[in-house]
Amino acid sequence: MTDRLERIVLHVDMDAFYASIEQRDHPELKDKPLVVGGSSERGVVAAASYQARQFGVRSAMPIKEALRRCPHLVIVTPRPSLYQAVSEQIFEVFYRYTPDVEGLSLDEAFLDFTHCQRLWPDPLKAAAAIKADIFNATQLTASIGIASNKFLAKLASDWLKPDGLFSFKQVNVEELIFPLPIEKLYGIGIKTAPLLKARGIHTFGDLANARALQLRDVLGSNTEIMIARARGLDDRPVEPFRDAKHISSEKTFAVDLKNDRQIRAQLLQLADQVSHRLRDDSLFCRRVILKIRRGDFKTFTRSTTFDHASNDRSAIASTSLQLWETFRDEQPDSSIRLLGVGVGDFSQETQQDLFSNQPLPSLEGTTNSPASNLTGALDEIQRRFGKNALLRAGAVKRPLGDER
Repeated sequence: MTDRLERIVLHVDMDAFYASIEQRDHPELKDKPLVVGGSSERGVVAAASYQARQFGVRSAMPIKEALRRCPHLVIVTPRPSLYQAVSEQIFEVFYRYTPDVEGLSLDEAFLDFTHCQRLWPDPLKAAAAIKADIFNATQLTASIGIASNKFLAKLASDWLKPDGLFSFKQVNVEELIFPLPIEKLYGIGIKTAPLLKARGIHTFGDLANARALQLRDVLGSNTEIMIARARGLDDRPVEPFRDAKHISSEKTFAVDLKNDRQIRAQLLQLADQVSHRLRDDSLFCRRVILKIRRGDFKTFTRSTTFDHASNDRSAIASTSLQLWETFRDEQPDSSIRLLGVGVGDFSQETQQDLFSNQPLPSLEGTTNSPASNLTGALDEIQRRFGKNALLRAGAVKRPLGDER
């Protein structure tokens, strides 16, 4: 029996990505405080240069507030298509080193090097080579963290920013992370941190040594996960998106959404549209992907995989909502500019249990199954009388101010 391979995870995060691209393309702005964002009354900062950050300007901040803090701030209109093109150059570099790449946004990704140790026995040298290749391709700098899991790798990439390289390998992890303030724990938001501090939880070490029962009313179902992270533990796998073909539906909002009920209603509509297209094409999917773009233009994806291929509207809708809830818990109070629901990993038929002659059950959104009879009936009604003949109750617009 061979020994189990030690996990090696890299987290790559570009430094002030949008702002750095603009300073690269406009050398006269290189040393100036600069933000990328909209200039309207509701404009927000999509990215801030490190010179702007010295004035307290940060991403997701209203432009109005950024100008108050730094009156001589340079505001640059976003160029999304360019940022996408540069992102593709960066991800091309990643795939030279490992096929196991999990993109988190245009400028951020996890790379799993666990099975690349024969090619790259020294992760630090691999990370340094990645940084050099990215700079040669784009003239931009990246910060990279190395660790045995995703949480620590993400923490490490922020350790020596910008243009940083830091590894939690061969160091006393607890000695380094236990003194960190609780606000730095990924998943602890601005609302949760004061509640924890009121319980005497000020640092990672405080949370690591706390009892779950004492914090369940604050952290809810994530209590054990947050305590484990405070101890430097994280068993989440790096999840590469291997399937290029997918079906998706997305919507950009004229006004950013912050109300959870409104966001869930939009997700239900998008999930229904996607599942309907699956059934029209007689396809089943095993992967559901949620796309989220915040008000500061930063884009995120979350995904999960079914045990059995499905095109059932309830399964896809409930899974989309679960992915949203995970993101919401990680980044509370985010304003949402765009939402998208996608599906992939297709088959022409659902995968049945090899040891059962019974059809897969449909437990209203939690199982992964073929379309239910109810779904089929709804499809037929919408085909005959139009897509608005029947709507989900959650998708019906309520009078302004009625958020029950």
